[in-house]
Amino acid sequence: MSNTESKLKTSIDTTYSLTEQTWLYVISSSEDGTTHLVCPGVPNGSNGFVIRFQPCHLSVLEALITQLRQTHNS
Repeated sequence: MSNTESKLKTSIDTTYSLTEQTWLYVISSSEDGTTHLVCPGVPNGSNGFVIRFQPCHLSVLEALITQLRQTHNS
């Protein structure tokens, strides 16, 4: 079990494996100051999702980018 999977606690927690072909796009809402990462379900085997990020999530997103860059460069 991976470190990520070990943190999943409920029956609705899930893991998605994104590929280079996964269709993703970003939209922002000026109404509530959020930004959404959208992965539509239709082109992705009906496994679509939207993650709504708020400014309080910036440090987590920055850590994600740092980790991805380190993985890519190693």
